[in-house]
Amino acid sequence: MRLKNEIRFKAYIKQHEGLVLTLYKCSKGYPTIGYGHKCNAQEVERYAKGIRKFRAICIFGKDFDIAVGALYKIFPHCIESLSENRQMALVDMAFNMGEGRDEVRDEKGKLIREGKGLRGFPSMRKAVEEKDFGKAADEILDSKYAREDVPERAKTNADYMRMG
Repeated sequence: MRLKNEIRFKAYIKQHEGLVLTLYKCSKGYPTIGYGHKCNAQEVERYAKGIRKFRAICIFGKDFDIAVGALYKIFPHCIESLSENRQMALVDMAFNMGEGRDEVRDEKGKLIREGKGLRGFPSMRKAVEEKDFGKAADEILDSKYAREDVPERAKTNADYMRMG
């Protein structure tokens, strides 16, 4: 599984995430280290005294591969045909939010459980699959991700989605 320009994509994500070699709480309150790595309980103990840059790079590489894998699961029929900029926007969103889960609706269409992560964008995903990139960009901007979580990052990703 290879995207068009993984070196550029990694640099783009690192620019957004920044590098912190000690544990900190991200904006959502999760223990985080390195290039935006969300730590589990074992990692919080393991990294209590901080990490070196080499370890941060290794963790980042694994997290990046997870994000790429999520794209291949969510967009199995079109990810490789997308432009470099569109791939970059999507891998950044997957890295930042995770693959997540689909929303669940009852037989009448009433929302039972909200989606999370990249899977929490069903209309954007459908627009990407239909190659309606203007709509996909609009869906990125019409989200909590854009309004509250990371507005500038979301705007940049929407611009990449729109312009290709």
